[in-house]
Amino acid sequence: MKPIACLTIFMFLCGTQCCLGQDSLSTVSADGMFIPKSFSTFNNKMMGTSSGVDVGYQINTKNDSTNWVRMLHVKDISIDAIYVDMQNVSLEGMAHSKGVLGDDYGVTASLDMSLLRTGKVEITASPGIGIVYITQTFYTIYNPVVGSHINAVVQLRLKIKVSISDELAVEGGCGIPHFSNASFQTPNDGINNPTVFFGLVKRIHSTGLKNHVEQYDDNENKSSFDFTFSIGKRGLTRLGYFINQKTGQPMYLDTAVAQTKERSMLYQLAASLAYKYHINDVFALKIATDLLYYTKTFSWDNFFNTYQGQFSSYDHVSAGVSVGGDIRLGRTTFTASYGRYVHYNAVYPTKYYWSCGVAYNITPSVAATVNVRMQRYEPHYPSFGVIFSIGNHILKHN
Repeated sequence: MKPIACLTIFMFLCGTQCCLGQDSLSTVSADGMFIPKSFSTFNNKMMGTSSGVDVGYQINTKNDSTNWVRMLHVKDISIDAIYVDMQNVSLEGMAHSKGVLGDDYGVTASLDMSLLRTGKVEITASPGIGIVYITQTFYTIYNPVVGSHINAVVQLRLKIKVSISDELAVEGGCGIPHFSNASFQTPNDGINNPTVFFGLVKRIHSTGLKNHVEQYDDNENKSSFDFTFSIGKRGLTRLGYFINQKTGQPMYLDTAVAQTKERSMLYQLAASLAYKYHINDVFALKIATDLLYYTKTFSWDNFFNTYQGQFSSYDHVSAGVSVGGDIRLGRTTFTASYGRYVHYNAVYPTKYYWSCGVAYNITPSVAATVNVRMQRYEPHYPSFGVIFSIGNHILKHN
């Protein structure tokens, strides 16, 4: 999971480099965070409060005229270091589990998008991504929520900032970060931390760099085709009580066996062909055909080496049709889609799937991508891939 999380945040920072070199104002911030109650995505209930700190560096985009900055009302690009003390959190029903979640150390990158400004008060929405290191996992202590030290962060914050002077402001707000490894290593219940925060923002310098202007192809094409090829892997199932549908016998792993790491061979190969219509330089709509190849199919006789949750398949191939959209920030594109299976011989029959990811254009026609495939709210697997584009609607110079 570590390479995927690092590559995701790297794509974001590289893709927005046109702004990073054009700051007319930089600020630093320090916030105290309070988390009244954490919860997992699935069934592990948590008790206790936690707290932490967030120290950030913001690059103002005032002098940047790139289309995505203007259209999304991006005020700042923020890089933050976070620490969360979860030693007081315990799992409900586990008497001696206090401290089982350990501490969290992370780095996030986010966009501060202005929603409202009046006088000295400004309200912003701040979506962000990043990586977090969690000190305790299922394999270091009996922690049924977290399966790996390195996890991805997806978060959304609402901030209110009040200027005290030209150099100083106070800010506060609320947000919810989600920590997960996308089932690269199970168990992966995920951690959600509803957070309130309050702190100070200090201006540190003004460089007055010249305005940055993007150059576009005068004969830009509104249509393009994307061919995507990727490979992903899911972690082995280690926890749970299951009934074998062939024999009627219960199946579970003893704790000592479950906490022994084994290499997963649950690889998936994916391919898709998408038609994209570019509404403008930032937004695009798409329709795609998606193919997925399972290197291992599900077997009740080899349950713990072939089970993939809701995605368990008796066949090697599944196929579907999806619709979705892209948001492009310079060379970086965030993408999401929702699809319906046309063939899927599933252990647990279902009709729909969805995915989200980020891509970084290495050249105008080739992009590296990181993607997560989902079904309902359960991640199937994270993947690396490459996208080949024809008729791409992209900057001549980024």
